[in-house]
Amino acid sequence: MLRHQIHQLIAEFRNLTSDRLITLGLIVTCAFGGLWVLYVIVSATVYPSNTPEPAETTGLMAEFEFASMPKPAPSSTFLDANGQKVSFRDKAGKVVLLNLWATWCAPCVREMPMLDRLQAELGSDQFEVVAVSMDREGLDVVLPFLEQNEITNLAVYNDPTFGLARELQVGGLPVTVLIGARGLEIGRLIGPAEWDSQDAKDLITRYIGNS
Repeated sequence: MLRHQIHQLIAEFRNLTSDRLITLGLIVTCAFGGLWVLYVIVSATVYPSNTPEPAETTGLMAEFEFASMPKPAPSSTFLDANGQKVSFRDKAGKVVLLNLWATWCAPCVREMPMLDRLQAELGSDQFEVVAVSMDREGLDVVLPFLEQNEITNLAVYNDPTFGLARELQVGGLPVTVLIGARGLEIGRLIGPAEWDSQDAKDLITRYIGNS
């Protein structure tokens, strides 16, 4: 019986004309296309994206450049004040303002008090300023510098190998990268900026809880 049914199906398939095959193909294609559109609509409704669309930056943040495509946060590790390795996996769920600086970089030095004040005002379980020193001499120069300049709100981080700078393709310092809570780069600003200004805080708070 089963063999007879198979032969019958094959015979019917052979009797299909090319026009019928084309029509059948179109029906199948439209059906799958309709299912895909329905999936997209349902996904957008049930799982909406809360990430704000990039907006034109003005004022003191006019030089901030939004990433044209989503880029993951650097995978390179860096060191904390105890010499322990840290990665951005440890910052999961936070919006991070990553600042690469060095004690020998004059514009970086001018930025540090501003970043310190920004951390004091906005720092929480949803946001952190991660200022990573690129000093090759390591914590021996970073810790005294922070103490002498009364930088008390920023956690101490150092990357003497320049791994972060290479991965981010940084050509000079300072560079500051805004990373969303999902671990994707939102954008970056090359050069110094007034990070405790209202323009900077408006840019950052736009993504806290929404990225």
